[in-house]
Amino acid sequence: MEGRINLIDRISPIGNFCTFLKTLRCSYVAYQDIWKIIKEERSKGNFRSLQYIPRLNSSAYESVLCYNNAACSLEQTLHELVIRDNSMALIEGKTSHFPKVHTIFLKFAYYVDAYVMNRYMERLPSATVVDISIKNYGGLNEDQDVTEFDIHVSPKVKKLTVKHPYCYNKFYIYIMKAFPNLQKVNINVRGFDTKKEPMPTEEAVQFLEYLLRVPKFSAFRIPVESQNDVFIGLLDNNRHIKTLDITYVMESLSGSDFVSMESLSDVKDGIVINIFRKGKTSLMLPHIGLVQESGKDLLYLHIDMGIETFGHKAKVLRRKRGIALSSILQRCPRLLGVSIYNTALDAFGIYLEFQESIEIRDYITILGSLIRSSFLSDLSDRVSFTSQFTLTNCQFFDEAANDWIREIDMPHTQFDEIRYEEEILSNKVCLKLIKTICNTVSWYVSKGAYLIACIEKQYEDSVKNKNIPSLFIRCKDVHAVIISLTEIHVVLNLK
Repeated sequence: MEGRINLIDRISPIGNFCTFLKTLRCSYVAYQDIWKIIKEERSKGNFRSLQYIPRLNSSAYESVLCYNNAACSLEQTLHELVIRDNSMALIEGKTSHFPKVHTIFLKFAYYVDAYVMNRYMERLPSATVVDISIKNYGGLNEDQDVTEFDIHVSPKVKKLTVKHPYCYNKFYIYIMKAFPNLQKVNINVRGFDTKKEPMPTEEAVQFLEYLLRVPKFSAFRIPVESQNDVFIGLLDNNRHIKTLDITYVMESLSGSDFVSMESLSDVKDGIVINIFRKGKTSLMLPHIGLVQESGKDLLYLHIDMGIETFGHKAKVLRRKRGIALSSILQRCPRLLGVSIYNTALDAFGIYLEFQESIEIRDYITILGSLIRSSFLSDLSDRVSFTSQFTLTNCQFFDEAANDWIREIDMPHTQFDEIRYEEEILSNKVCLKLIKTICNTVSWYVSKGAYLIACIEKQYEDSVKNKNIPSLFIRCKDVHAVIISLTEIHVVLNLK
């Protein structure tokens, strides 16, 4: 009681003398007392301009009641409103009296469907920011079909946040129809009820294309019938994506495929896509509509197929499912950088129709992949220049019997820098370098942090030593070679 008297002594003068006060926040934990005091001061004619009060973070009945009373006393000025499960009386009778509320927090302990959400939104037409948080799954059997009621469209809403344990198909459809002018959306779904059907391909494509029209977006774990069909159908008609990051994630759980997609906050026109597979056969490289039909604007492309073991990669090679890299390059003529992780690269392909070779000016990176040796030479036939070429922890499935020789055979490509990285135990390495631009051969052995020139016999003697790995490079030209093994990092500067 003494604490509340002290609080009254502090807040009442604020209400009396700070006539135009717009925000009242404090660190005092007993917000119930603050809300009661606000209501009392409003009955005296004070706090006439108050727009923001301490938020309601509890679902306890007494707390909700005190907050609702304080909020209703400020119905003509309040800009921010928190609504909880047991705020129904406030919603049914009073929300139309909050003409200036622009930020709404809808906090529910259990699942609510699109119909219930629609009822809240139609009573708060001034809202521009909506934050929906549902803590637990209530086990409702079915959403009410969004075709069975008139969806209230909220054109003023620019920012939407949804935190949901399980988001069903009809809720996604509701979001698309109810919020046509979003500038930012974040949909965070924690799981999926395996008893429910995943989103059909057509609806999933519509929803993902809806997201692409929002400048800043993130949507996690959307259940789809077929991720392959979804991404073949998904096109970029408006966004002009410059950077695309596609990552496949293997999951051991049974059930639907999931898709996550978000815009990159630090890269303009950048998109990240994560595909969660349920133990299905992997592709070498995926069919992606954003690449094959909308790739003309792409500058940077990253693909991680998520195939962790080389045994699984070999199985993918035998099945030969997916597309060739040449098909991707054909569709993305402006690419400056491409990186490919954790996949199997069989044939480069024959799909490039350019009369001249292309340049991928910034980088080509291949990591953790199983590669047919001819893949690199075929790539070289089509790519005349890249500034940095990196090969990290890869294996060649048809390499020579000598397991200590690695080959980068790209005779028609010019490089600023070639990087070779592998987790292999050795404190020494040697290099044979052929430059086709001048038809020269040179040999090097490691000494300290550098590769130093040697005669052919020294190189051959090193190659005969089964404990010393050797790298063979044939290229048009290169200015620097960097080799990083587990115990050694050496540089050859040829400028």
